[in-house]
Amino acid sequence: SAGGRTPLSQRATGNLTTTFMYRWRDGRDADLFSPAALQQMCEVENEILRGEHYGEVCFNDPNAAFYTTASGTRCALPRLSAPSLFYVPWQSGGGCASLSPSERLTAEVEEGVACSGGYTGMPTAPFWTDGSHTRKCTLLDEAYVAERAAWLYAAAAEHEGVRDRLGFFL
Repeated sequence: SAGGRTPLSQRATGNLTTTFMYRWRDGRDADLFSPAALQQMCEVENEILRGEHYGEVCFNDPNAAFYTTASGTRCALPRLSAPSLFYVPWQSGGGCASLSPSERLTAEVEEGVACSGGYTGMPTAPFWTDGSHTRKCTLLDEAYVAERAAWLYAAAAEHEGVRDRLGFFL
C-alpha cells in the first residue's frame, strides 16, 4: 500500500467518490458541452487518473465496462462525470430490444451501448491509453457532442432515474 493506505477493492460508500463540477471561469451562461470544453474537462480528470498511486486506491471493479489495467488492477474509469458521458467507445445497440426502458437508459448512459440508434460521428475506439489510467482526450466531433448532449438533456427531463444520476451534470 502507498503511504500506509489500504488498496480499495470495492466501492464502500458514496464518500469514496470524487466528483468534478465544471463552470465557466468568466461566469457566462452557456452550455459546457462543447468539444473544446469537454476536452479540457477530460484533461483535468487525467491529472487525478495519472497519480502515482492511483492504481492502489482506484475502484477495482471486475465488471466495469470501461477500465484500465496499468497497475495490474482493473481500475474502473469514472462512469458519472461530464467527460465520461461523452468519451465513450460506442457499441452497436443490437441487444437493446430485450432490455426494459430502465435497462436501456443504463446501457446508454453508463455502458456505451447505443440503444438510441447512435450519434453522428460517434467514436467507437477506446479512449484509454494503454499502460496508463488516463483517457485519450481527443477533440470530439461537434455533431456527436450536440446530439449526445440533446439526448442527455431529453433523457433527464423524461426519466427520474437519469435525472437522479446525472442531474447535477446537466
